[in-house]
Amino acid sequence: WIIHVVGPRYRIGQDNPGLLSQAVTAALDAAASHGARTVAMPAISAGIFGYPPEQAAETIATTCRGWITAHPEDLDEVILVGFDTITCRHFESPLGG
Repeated sequence: WIIHVVGPRYRIGQDNPGLLSQAVTAALDAAASHGARTVAMPAISAGIFGYPPEQAAETIATTCRGWITAHPEDLDEVILVGFDTITCRHFESPLGG
């Protein structure tokens, strides 16, 4: 399956982490409801929506970790996908890598 969510446009003064976390949670919920066991999660909003990649990666990784902790039986694996070396490094940092 392809689960599509629209992440937030990064804007000063709005709850950017909260909005991005909602998008990530919606994607994980949808994947689990379809019976997926593995999810590949990209750096949502970190491209043309202007979300700073390091901040996006931290929010996405933290949200995924929290979701998995709350739903240990729903998914076997969440793979954080960075399409370049820098984004991959941003994902590693909040995970202790």
